[in-house]
Amino acid sequence: DARQTSDTTFVDFVNILQHRMIALYYRAWADAHPAVQVERAVGGRVRAMLEAMAGIGLPGTENPDLDAVKLRQAASLASQVDGPERLTLFLAEAFKVPVQIKEFVATWMTIPASLQTRLAQAYAVLGRGATIGPRVFSRQSRIELRVGPLGYEEFKTFLPGGQRLQMFKQAVRDMVGESLDVDLRIVLAREAVPQPRIGAVQLGRTSWLARPAERGDADDMRLRTIVGWRPEMAEVAA
Repeated sequence: DARQTSDTTFVDFVNILQHRMIALYYRAWADAHPAVQVERAVGGRVRAMLEAMAGIGLPGTENPDLDAVKLRQAASLASQVDGPERLTLFLAEAFKVPVQIKEFVATWMTIPASLQTRLAQAYAVLGRGATIGPRVFSRQSRIELRVGPLGYEEFKTFLPGGQRLQMFKQAVRDMVGESLDVDLRIVLAREAVPQPRIGAVQLGRTSWLARPAERGDADDMRLRTIVGWRPEMAEVAA
């Protein structure tokens, strides 16, 4: 009768078993097809492998601003060769600005007092550890990153106190660590150089005297040692 034909209890029970079996078969199939896992929200094992290659994914290391870029460049970041192109391409993609690198920048490195040569005492062997004076000349420990040319508003975001400078420092530190001193040269596009006006600019940062058009972009803003070793460390080590 009508009551018997409308009772779907047994059919519903069978559907539960069938759905369970289909789900198990699908999981077994998906585990053997990594491309399927990428479509899931968490990314599955493929995302975990990419995060490991890119050096992210560990608890407490999340950085939403940079993690997505690192995932896209996981193959490059997994390379053992720290080439200049890897650094510039990563920064250019992360911040959507032109980035160039200048290697072998000359610098004087201060020697901590505890490591300076003392005759007949420490670091006094000629050709090995002996030095004259508290500084040594080096071209192996400093690089300069050139960002730009930029518009005026974007230029200000890379100045001290700007919203992008701290993230830029973190990105550079993630890529090169503390083994190199990194200077940042921020370039303002020629057409964006503001006219000098009292009260409207910052001395030494966003103010220039009248510039002839042939001078080109304003590239005299240099932030020294945004990442790396600093001279004050010598006093700490002394």
